[in-house]
Amino acid sequence: MQVAGSTVYTASIMKPVMGKYNMRKAVRKAGQFTLALLVLTGLTNCSDSKDPNLTWLLGLADGSSQTTTGEGTSSEIPFSYEITDIQQGTGDFVFETNKSIPVDVLVEDPAGGVAGTRVLIRNNEGDRVLFRAKTDEEGNASGVITVNQDEKTAVIEVVYNGQPIRVELDITEVKQSSITILVGIRADSEVIQDADGDGIPDSEDHYPNDPERATVVRVPAEGFYRVAYEDLYPKRGDADFNDYVVEVFHEQDLNAAGDLVELRSYYTHIAKGAGYNHTLHLAFPAAISGQATVVRKDAAGAELETVSEALSSGNALQLLGRSDGTLASSNTARNQDYAPGHSAELTFLPDSPVALATLGKAPYDLFIKVLNTGHEIHFAGKYFNEDGSDRYIDSAGFPWALMVPDYWQWPYERANIHDGYPDFDDWYLSAGADFQNWYDTPVSEFVFPAQ
Repeated sequence: MQVAGSTVYTASIMKPVMGKYNMRKAVRKAGQFTLALLVLTGLTNCSDSKDPNLTWLLGLADGSSQTTTGEGTSSEIPFSYEITDIQQGTGDFVFETNKSIPVDVLVEDPAGGVAGTRVLIRNNEGDRVLFRAKTDEEGNASGVITVNQDEKTAVIEVVYNGQPIRVELDITEVKQSSITILVGIRADSEVIQDADGDGIPDSEDHYPNDPERATVVRVPAEGFYRVAYEDLYPKRGDADFNDYVVEVFHEQDLNAAGDLVELRSYYTHIAKGAGYNHTLHLAFPAAISGQATVVRKDAAGAELETVSEALSSGNALQLLGRSDGTLASSNTARNQDYAPGHSAELTFLPDSPVALATLGKAPYDLFIKVLNTGHEIHFAGKYFNEDGSDRYIDSAGFPWALMVPDYWQWPYERANIHDGYPDFDDWYLSAGADFQNWYDTPVSEFVFPAQ
């Protein structure tokens, strides 16, 4: 395959200024892409005309904008592309270890927008589905992909009338970005086996006989997240991030348009290094309403109770009960054997399909209530004071809640995250730009053994 192109870059770099333990406002990079693929005539032939792939990397310089144009051929169909408007945004660094990238796709041929074109986004290895949808009557599809901050690439596949174009994207510096793809390709109509008539072939449809569901997306794509809380709010915590620790993962059922029609979430209490007691809760944006069912189980997996509740207007749902009853051992002391805790399984059925951008970023608004103080502990970046300051960033610039991958080991009691993870300071002092995998290098002397 031969690709000819040109790239124009403009850069304006801004560095955050921070003290050692006093986080100030940092730069959060946001990218916006426009990819235009248009039918060409007289394009130079590919060296291998049967190669179905066109791959290009989006080089995302820190704080830069760029325009990239080029030409290529996929499945003997010539086209051109243009990538523009990678823009820098600003905002507070909120200690995120994952990133969600909104994706807006427009598929267009010489006659205009094309309905029913399949859009699939996978991880670079191709074994995990991050998003799938078909375009609407105007050729548009929208969704959100969620990956770890240190994930470097993703692959977009657009199938227009049976002709696939695969695009490899470098997402290293892409945060909270939108992607628009404009495609114009001459191809014959595609005939697919589609038992439920939703426009997704049976071979790709996770629910081939259900027209209301098409795709299961797991968040994270494998394993689970660990969410750790400090519970002294509004006072500064001791940075051990072991007061309340829970494991969580989600399964999103999407319809053919890429909207949420069912959410299943799983929670397990795994550590309690605090004297205070807590309950675990979840809230969705006020625009979302529906029916929630929670099945609570003991440490052995035996069902304790099932509760159902209608959610609307942002009201919160309790997931797990008092923390002094959901865990038999603190799991934070040295020479202590790990004891599993209680778990909860949530099934949420929205009243109508929900756009993933409306649903928000996993683990959504997951928070604890501290029963001794009456305070709630939320993630940073969600609630703000009248002066614009983040309600859940303390005076030292630290959050009270942190989400990390499943192999993260929480600090022992009387240790802290600085002791247990030497790269953590460099990560947050760089506003997340450096040492994005800081959680890969624990110091065993200061952290609870891996589980």
